[in-house]
Amino acid sequence: MSEKAVNTKIHYGYVICDFLNYLKLQIELGEDECFDILQEEGIYGLNFIHASKYLTYIGTRKTKVNKQGEEELVVNNYSTVKRKENILISFYTFLNKKKILTNKDAIVEHKVVPIKNRGNVTSKGKRVSISPFKDSLEYKVFYPPTNPTNSYGESIKAIKLADMKRVTWELFLEYARENYPDIALGVAMQFMGGLRLGEVVNLTIDAVEVNRDKDKLFLDINDRQLFLFKSLKSKKSQVKFARENQVVFNWNQELFNIWDEHMKYLSKLKKRTNIKALFVNKKGNPMTGDVYEERFKKLKSDFIEFLENSKPVESKTLKKYAWSTHIGRHVFTNFIIKTGLANNSMGVPDAKIVASLRGDRNLSSALAYIDRIAMVEAIDENLQNLSKEALKEERV
Repeated sequence: MSEKAVNTKIHYGYVICDFLNYLKLQIELGEDECFDILQEEGIYGLNFIHASKYLTYIGTRKTKVNKQGEEELVVNNYSTVKRKENILISFYTFLNKKKILTNKDAIVEHKVVPIKNRGNVTSKGKRVSISPFKDSLEYKVFYPPTNPTNSYGESIKAIKLADMKRVTWELFLEYARENYPDIALGVAMQFMGGLRLGEVVNLTIDAVEVNRDKDKLFLDINDRQLFLFKSLKSKKSQVKFARENQVVFNWNQELFNIWDEHMKYLSKLKKRTNIKALFVNKKGNPMTGDVYEERFKKLKSDFIEFLENSKPVESKTLKKYAWSTHIGRHVFTNFIIKTGLANNSMGVPDAKIVASLRGDRNLSSALAYIDRIAMVEAIDENLQNLSKEALKEERV
């Protein structure tokens, strides 16, 4: 490693940090027993099963936060996963040399490969690592396809779901209430208040004003990472823009019932390390953005499976498109524009009102939504006019 270029060392560092963060998340989730040894022994308990699960994880589709604070889809291709696999093998080899990993399930084996030049062996050979994941049933890695294509042979590209039907998101929220009570309130806040992922998990109980007379929740959005998570900071737990009186509307007429259910859920938990945290994980600790995202992914997967029998067409659509926690913010924005909640005195959508309700510092994101919706409405109006003209011609 010491002979590597500086940029290569930095790249290695990023990959290893991402791997360690993944391990930390799995320990915090506490849902896979193979990570329990890391809770007890730390890095000394590391073995190949942990790396194989990580490589499979990054080989599936996941999201990242872009510079605008929006979530976007990331598809790691086959070569990317293999490159990261080689880096992890080097990392394990380094830990072997330092005698940090002594378990036989974490020892990297090597072989000597002859070096050839124009078909002739030129030296004794080169010592290379043997991948513990190759043809292994115990440490099986599910790699992405080398050249993913659709049924037409076209290259697959991620298609984002920009909106969701009201009947669908209301059913999604109802499903969350019944099956994921730990995050159902957060989902409601995202769909009916436009909150970002980090803003949800940074809430405390006293940061919420429940105003039943005005039929709204008012939130004090602030960065409380130090108070809630201490050393567990991550990008997904960050608050982009602190503000007071962020409104969550009672669009489904169930918002306060969801709030009451969440308070009962918290009161029944046997152990809570921070009694002010609004969202907590299974171990009673404040829920980080990483854990919330993982819970949302499972909720999404279960919900789509739930729809397969009752609404197969809708299920197929939700499978086809890429969407994550940020879909709530998209739904919220489109809803306030379509229903006129963001209209000015002239009766037209106002970018400043949209930005204020969304918690944006600038108007660019709001303008993008207004322009898109205005374009769709213009097309609909033109189609209606064309239909009217066609009917006139038929009557003539």
